[in-house]
Amino acid sequence: MGINIIQGSAEKIPFEDRYFDVVRSWQVLEHTYSPMKAISEMNRVLKQDGHLLISVPNYGSSQGKVLGKCWPHLDVPRHLYHFTVESLGLALEKNGLERMQKLYSGVPISNIHWRLVGCRNQGTKLQKSLGMVAKSVVREVAERIKGDDAGEYLTWWIRKHEN
Repeated sequence: MGINIIQGSAEKIPFEDRYFDVVRSWQVLEHTYSPMKAISEMNRVLKQDGHLLISVPNYGSSQGKVLGKCWPHLDVPRHLYHFTVESLGLALEKNGLERMQKLYSGVPISNIHWRLVGCRNQGTKLQKSLGMVAKSVVREVAERIKGDDAGEYLTWWIRKHEN
């Protein structure tokens, strides 16, 4: 097929500096041992005026707040880190990157089944699990309407600052 596949890690991307116009990191940072190093590497391989598309679960979402330890995106031990609007924004800023636009953040009813599974896997009784999931959906919808909830995922278009 002529496809060149290169294996590497987010913390040590096997490409030269300023190689890519666009880097896409979808549901990756939360799995890395060093998210700051991974962001630094993405910045390193981006060309001048390059763009980074990044998406991570939003630990600060109303869904996460209501479900607590039942939140499906905790996903320990696979998710090593969790991000909020503030923590991801600060990590990007420290690496010379600027958020341009929030693209998509999930929909309040997108993963009701995963929310229920998360509660049940934590040993929560079915009736309490159903109540928590219902409360998480209602709160998420209400906070979205008010504009107070960034959503289930932080999905951002980011620009590399000019040096």
